[in-house]
Amino acid sequence: MSSSKSITVINEMLDLAVSSSMSSLGTILESKINTNCNNNKTEIINNIDFTSIEPAMFLNIAFSGDTQFKATAFFRIIDLSVILNFMTNSENDNTEFDEMSLGMLNEIMTQIFTEFSKKLSENLKLDINASVSGVMKFKDLNNISSFFECENDSEILSKSFQYEINSVIKGFSVLYFNSQFIDSLLYENVTESNSESQLKTENNKTTIQDEYTKPNIN
Repeated sequence: MSSSKSITVINEMLDLAVSSSMSSLGTILESKINTNCNNNKTEIINNIDFTSIEPAMFLNIAFSGDTQFKATAFFRIIDLSVILNFMTNSENDNTEFDEMSLGMLNEIMTQIFTEFSKKLSENLKLDINASVSGVMKFKDLNNISSFFECENDSEILSKSFQYEINSVIKGFSVLYFNSQFIDSLLYENVTESNSESQLKTENNKTTIQDEYTKPNIN
């Protein structure tokens, strides 16, 4: 399979995994969630523009099993606050999370990325498990490079997406994957027989949005 075709398959595979994982959030909240994924991008850590995501919380995910790689997931604090309001049936504008709130967010993220890894396993015919850290407040680029064990001039892969919960919250999130993800999946494990045919049949489940307009958080 050519590199360009591999990139397309990886993009569609991540779209399905993101949509499936966000559907699990909908189950938790007993709400309908629509997810729009943007195309993957390769980025240099130093050049990442965080203006559309900050202020943000992030968590680290270590994937293991038949292949190993790392990812960080970024969620806007304002979106997490609204998600907590859904969980607690409240209308709190607080963006400083106490221990109980962080515990709820950690449980939500564990379920989301457990589902994410299950979908990757299904699409790749591999055994992939996810180990999720606690949710932390984003400070600077070193939050990414230190977990990925790389320099800030390293190239990584990003997948951003928008999600809407019951037409009330319009959230934005970004996943970043280290170079091992690209190496192990893009060039070694993704084959036309175990991924592309399945993705073609499932592609109608995911809406792809090629261009992203910065959401209005007011």
